[in-house]
Amino acid sequence: MMHGHYEYCVMPFGLTNAPAVFQALINGVFQDLLGRNVIAYIDDILVYSASMEDHVRQVRELLARLQRRHLYVKLEKCEFHQSTVTFLGYVISRQGVEMDVGKVRAVTEWPSPATVRELQRFLGFANFYWRFIRSLSWEASFMYLLLLEAHGRGGQLRCGQPGVVGD
Repeated sequence: MMHGHYEYCVMPFGLTNAPAVFQALINGVFQDLLGRNVIAYIDDILVYSASMEDHVRQVRELLARLQRRHLYVKLEKCEFHQSTVTFLGYVISRQGVEMDVGKVRAVTEWPSPATVRELQRFLGFANFYWRFIRSLSWEASFMYLLLLEAHGRGGQLRCGQPGVVGD
């Protein structure tokens, strides 16, 4: 067909709003389940249930909805019937939501930032777990002051010696 209607079968690369479009699709597919027994963030989907019977039924319903919309999962990326899962950087279990030990280790072993960009990366990473770190805003306040000072000095951090940030 030389002239006519063309339609993508898959999302093309390079579209800056592709994640938002896909999230809107997922939200539409699971609209009545979100917040009740499903959490969905782009292609990460979590089903939580009070009993195994409910869980089996809810997972089947979820998979059926995906299939009806011609959306498919890779079985090797799926985990079924788990009592503890790592989801979006958190460990979720019957005991509640906790920090991922690997991410905590990454923060504690982070090399001292020497540039504004490195300090911004560290603060962004640490702020991911703000709700678990008592007095994070106080502990990080001097680092934010360093960023403000650096902004006034053309982006140069004043603490060039190792160990100043993060000790």
